[in-house]
Amino acid sequence: MTRTPRQRTHSRFSSIAPLRAAFTLTEMLIAIAVLLVVILATSSIFSTAQRVSSLGEANSDILQQANAIERVIRNDFKRITRDGFFAVQCVGVPNDINKPQTGRLLDPTRDDDAEIRSDQLFFFTEGLAASTRALDSYANASSDQVGLDKPAPAQSYYSSVFYSPGVQVKIQPYQNDPVGGDILDIDREGLENADNEGLYPWSYYPAGDLPFQRWPSGANAASNVPLLPESTENWILCRQSTLLGDDDGSRQTGGGDVGNTGDYFMSGDAGGDPNSAPSIFYDPFNDGSIRFRPDLINSRVDIAATERDTLRQEVCYFWNDPSDWGFNGSNQGGENDFFASPTDLVKTNQVLDAMYNGYPRGELRAPSMQRMDTMLTNAVLGPNVSDFRVEWTWADGVGRDKDVSFPGNGSDQRLVGGLPGVVVEGTALVNGGSTPWFGLSDEVIGSAPASAFMDGSLPPDSGSGWSHIGDPGRRATGGGGAGGDAVRIGPPVGTELGSGTFFISDPFGLQTDETLAHIEFGEETANDPGSVIRRYGAVFGFNGDNAILRTPSGEPYVFNGGVPGLGSRIVGSGNNGRGVSTYTPWPTAVRISFRLHDSEARLEGGRAFEFIIPLPRVDS
Repeated sequence: MTRTPRQRTHSRFSSIAPLRAAFTLTEMLIAIAVLLVVILATSSIFSTAQRVSSLGEANSDILQQANAIERVIRNDFKRITRDGFFAVQCVGVPNDINKPQTGRLLDPTRDDDAEIRSDQLFFFTEGLAASTRALDSYANASSDQVGLDKPAPAQSYYSSVFYSPGVQVKIQPYQNDPVGGDILDIDREGLENADNEGLYPWSYYPAGDLPFQRWPSGANAASNVPLLPESTENWILCRQSTLLGDDDGSRQTGGGDVGNTGDYFMSGDAGGDPNSAPSIFYDPFNDGSIRFRPDLINSRVDIAATERDTLRQEVCYFWNDPSDWGFNGSNQGGENDFFASPTDLVKTNQVLDAMYNGYPRGELRAPSMQRMDTMLTNAVLGPNVSDFRVEWTWADGVGRDKDVSFPGNGSDQRLVGGLPGVVVEGTALVNGGSTPWFGLSDEVIGSAPASAFMDGSLPPDSGSGWSHIGDPGRRATGGGGAGGDAVRIGPPVGTELGSGTFFISDPFGLQTDETLAHIEFGEETANDPGSVIRRYGAVFGFNGDNAILRTPSGEPYVFNGGVPGLGSRIVGSGNNGRGVSTYTPWPTAVRISFRLHDSEARLEGGRAFEFIIPLPRVDS
């Protein structure tokens, strides 16, 4: 069949598929928007997961650091010896202490009137320990040549341990010869002479005001660097362990004698550079004060030529100094009634001043590659540690002796049921918990000096009270003992008396004030936190067990007139005699807390940690 042209044309065009419509601009924009939403959602999920992972890593790192710090402290407490003393110092610093000079707060994340804690802890341990100094801290008992030919690290079985926030000098002064010459060190003694204050983690000094000296020569060295305190999130916690011992005068090096037994423990090289200090403590101003040797707190050496029997001579009162006991003459015992020997009682105020003016230096990075500069890093226990806080407590029954009885001479002299000591009723205190914690007063955690827990403690508005929160221990939330008291501190520890539970009345008078007064020290403690630098300290000496004078047969000693012999030694005789107390019962436990910060600032404000460590029992 023949097709017409019209038919052929129609057939040709009908074989072509019809045209499909393309995406419109609106459709493409919608698709892109949906894609962006999916991408953003996925990105947010990944970002959240990454942030959670980062926080998890930060928490893990901080937990590991906290565990490491706690483990070190607990291990030290296991080795505590009572053949020494135990000291706690609480220091509260206003957050804005440097704001007038620097315009900065110590902790920018907290209010201006916040209080930054910078507490300290000092005690002695037994057990083998070695010097951390790299090279040249050698001991050689086979000859008089010390430290030259016997590569045996210096060791000791008796050490002091000092926990404290550390001082950092981030801007180092220029040294012409950092390898061969003397290294520059902070002149601690010169600083106190000039400004009547020590060096602290919060200290600020403009350029040129911080004195330096060359070590070990002690020559003055001019420098023009400022000391800018770190923000608290960059503070460090230091642990200074000092080996104690003496080499009995074997102090020769390079053929020359470097001194007698009052000088260095040993010398590390032919140049005579000391690798120890002559002692732990000394009196730099010849006024009865006590300070740490600068070589120790500047972290240059970790050995001191102080032995057990000489430690008491450095820190304790002496029996042959009647001015130490507040009475003279025959009425209360003259000089002939004292022995020329150290007592068991530590000079509380002076030792706490040594700690306060002896914040140790530590650096996260050594200023140079010199051996003695690397010692600065050995003192650092942990970086990024702030608000280091220490409180202590006594358990119920500390000082209690129910077997003691004295013949009465009227109700004023009669002991009814023994010595009560510390009485903890076990009821909830005002701020929760049933354990009284003694330290710098803090309403949030319910701590206060032990003296503020006693009957008759002065209120804060008296201007001389122990605590700005008054009597926290006497305000129990759920009843309690006599008068609703939660805590009572009675003889031989304090003056608190239960209502007839143990005593008819106080038979001891002034003597019951001695124990707690010998233990505690306070400065500005009645002020509000964050207003001024507040200090509280407690020092527990060599006599933590014997509170009662006893006859050779074991009976309590009684003076003429029926006055009981509360104390550690009899001074005077007859009616003029009295007991002088050196009794300072040691804490039952301490509570340590601090805040750890993430070095990469992933955890805002850091994390707080707290743990309680019981002190070893006397018979353990």
